[in-house]
Amino acid sequence: MQLLKIQINAQDDHSGARPLPILLSLILGITGFTVFQDFLHSSYNNYAFHFSESLLFKSFWLLFLPFSFLQFRLLKRSAAFVPALLLPIALHILAFACTVWLLSALLFTHTYAFRDLIGYTLSEDSYKYVLIYGATALLYIRRQAVVQKPEAFPAAPVKKITIGAARNFSSIAVDEILYISSCTPYISIRTRQKSHLYTESLKSIMSRLDQQQFVRVHKSTIVNIHQVRSYRSRLNGDYDILLKNEEEVRLSRNYAQRFKELMG
Repeated sequence: MQLLKIQINAQDDHSGARPLPILLSLILGITGFTVFQDFLHSSYNNYAFHFSESLLFKSFWLLFLPFSFLQFRLLKRSAAFVPALLLPIALHILAFACTVWLLSALLFTHTYAFRDLIGYTLSEDSYKYVLIYGATALLYIRRQAVVQKPEAFPAAPVKKITIGAARNFSSIAVDEILYISSCTPYISIRTRQKSHLYTESLKSIMSRLDQQQFVRVHKSTIVNIHQVRSYRSRLNGDYDILLKNEEEVRLSRNYAQRFKELMG
């Protein structure tokens, strides 16, 4: 259990980091493409293209990288979807306005007003914020939902079956069962002493029995391999099974392979 816990924790630690190289490549590609788009737009409309100014406003795309990482961290800490969506968006808007304002003040002859930058990005980029941060959050949540869970151990086969009618109940050891047959709407559990009606389906009771001891021999019959004396062919693909109490049960050709495997 300790090893399992360590493995799950290790997986969680990297769950937010793995998408980052892909995200970085995507953001750089989009940034380059949008700068080129600005160049084409300026050429088509016959105005001067300023690479530095275009790249300055494309810092909008570059800021997705740190704030997407922040979003992954929030989701990893079990933050609700809405806060994990809105907080990165709000910080991104402020960071974009601050970045363009500061760099324009330091590197350009004119400075873009902080308030105008907030209004600009809200009017031009709101849908981009929602789509990108919404998509990354949903992808992260979906990815976490499909993390493989520890495989549950199958329940141990039952050793006894309790048979009851009214206020009288008795237990039958499964080793004493000769065969179980369908007796709609019940099943009949046959022992050497008698047959007992039981409220359960063949499929259901088969799932609770030892699969190495009990085998389906017909669509309506399950046999205890330990109670089989012999079997012989009917020469048509079916067989007759002789039980230790001298009763015979039919073995259908559709179930013969598994029966023979258990009989050895």
